[in-house]
Amino acid sequence: MTRPLARTAAVLALLAYLPALTAAPGRMPSDSKLYLYLDPGRFISDAASTFDGRQFAGWVPHQHIAYLWPSAPWFWVFDQFGVPDWIAHRLWIGSIMLAAGLGVRWCARLLGLGPIAAFAAAVTYQLSLYVLPYVSRTSVMLLPWAGLGWIVALTIRATRRRTWADPAAIALVVLTVGAVNATALAMIVPAPAWWLVHAAWRRSIAWRDAAIVALRVGALSLAVSAWWIAMLVIQGRFGTDVLPFSESLADVSLTATSSEAWRGLGYWLFYVRDPYAATTTESLRYLSSSSAIAVSYALQLAGLGALAWCRWTHRRFAAGLIGIGLVLAVGVHPIDDRSPLMTLLAGDDDGGLALALRSSTRALPVMMLGLALALAMAVEAGRGVALARWRVPASWALGFAVALVAVVNLPALWTGAFVDPALERDQTPPGSWLAAADALDATGDAGRVLQLPGSEFGAFRWGFTVDQPLPGLTDKPLVTRDLLPLGSGPAMDLLYAFDDRIQDGVLEPEAVAPISRLLGVDTIWLTNDLAFERFRVARPDVVRDLVIDAPGTGEVSGYGEPSLHAAEVPMIDER
Repeated sequence: MTRPLARTAAVLALLAYLPALTAAPGRMPSDSKLYLYLDPGRFISDAASTFDGRQFAGWVPHQHIAYLWPSAPWFWVFDQFGVPDWIAHRLWIGSIMLAAGLGVRWCARLLGLGPIAAFAAAVTYQLSLYVLPYVSRTSVMLLPWAGLGWIVALTIRATRRRTWADPAAIALVVLTVGAVNATALAMIVPAPAWWLVHAAWRRSIAWRDAAIVALRVGALSLAVSAWWIAMLVIQGRFGTDVLPFSESLADVSLTATSSEAWRGLGYWLFYVRDPYAATTTESLRYLSSSSAIAVSYALQLAGLGALAWCRWTHRRFAAGLIGIGLVLAVGVHPIDDRSPLMTLLAGDDDGGLALALRSSTRALPVMMLGLALALAMAVEAGRGVALARWRVPASWALGFAVALVAVVNLPALWTGAFVDPALERDQTPPGSWLAAADALDATGDAGRVLQLPGSEFGAFRWGFTVDQPLPGLTDKPLVTRDLLPLGSGPAMDLLYAFDDRIQDGVLEPEAVAPISRLLGVDTIWLTNDLAFERFRVARPDVVRDLVIDAPGTGEVSGYGEPSLHAAEVPMIDER
């Protein structure tokens, strides 16, 4: 390792790991899948199957197979060594960010930029606002972002060495970052493809050779992706069509404006608020603070200025990345007046390709890579020019200025916001949950446990889990109402109709036992520590009164100490 690379790697590692490790020590965000932390070994076993009988009265899992590599093995290894979950998680976050920065640094160096310019590009990309909506919620979605620099760098080298080694290396990167979401992977493909066009255009490689590189990369990438593509086909054919219940094209595309995309934002979950909290707490800063908004556009304006005034062999490549990424990120917005290009690609309806590529802001890494290279180009322009007053090269001053603005633009680095307070929980479920889960295991796994009342997400007095905790705590199959009806149609219709009556407070107690038997239930779990106000579900005391003395039910067992159970936010309901 050369000295410049070692210094750059050290700074990037500091910017990646220190903010992650100092954010809410001992606390966990509701990141990705809860079962990665509760029992990663069992989750690996479950994720490898095309059918799971332990949830939703039997279902075809949606995207669980994507966790087989690399996330589940990562947390399983740390679990085997007894490392606390929160430390394993922060190291995971830090490693993703460091990989993103180092990949862009290498890409910049292969394009002929000096060490300082490459450092500026790496810092700009690594500390982009793009990470904020994902880092506490779905950090696995950052894997394509982290892998883009490496994919482009290897593509550049593939056009120079013209062997199978670099396409094979690209395929390994795709294997690592691509399974989590097909759309996220597809949205970054234009970056390496644009390099091949750019290289052939400037005649540094023949068009035939560029096509050969593309075919090699495509063939090997498809081969290493067959495992999760096969599961996508199975899920699409036999699983529940989740999109009509979760993300409509109109809702998802509403916030993908060009002004927000320029900042590396635009992902719809960044803007949602409810009476309890914003879905991304840091969004409030970038939507209401004039200074934060101004700083968030500073590097973009500087990058555009560099493209206009600086000369560089690969300026067209950087400009193309910015243009391609921005157009794809905006996507079909505004949905009722789409651009001619998007109308040509996706048509005028709300289905098909338009719906498949609904989260268009996942193309933002392409734009941000182009912006990082444009800023690096400006830094490189100062190479060989000395600032007489300070007796340092201008490139050093420009590189430091770019890095400083990138740091100031992301206060989450020092405020601890890498763990969103609206999404956090205790590292370990309460002892009452663990004791009750052990009691369930003692009854065997012949029947199911029915958790009441249903809730869109797991939200409890001890924290926000998104996923229901029981499948990670017990072998007993669970059936409960969730945000999406992911089981079979008849089972979900019965379950939702039953839970509707509970939510409305009109359930006839005589229906509890026969409905439970129809669902294969031998145990009913009343979630008395549910944060009922967060998603406006039935109050636990109402559910208890409806169910506790229902005819045909057996002995009642309680776990945990009674405590005050009041709403944390003002609310008005029938109680």
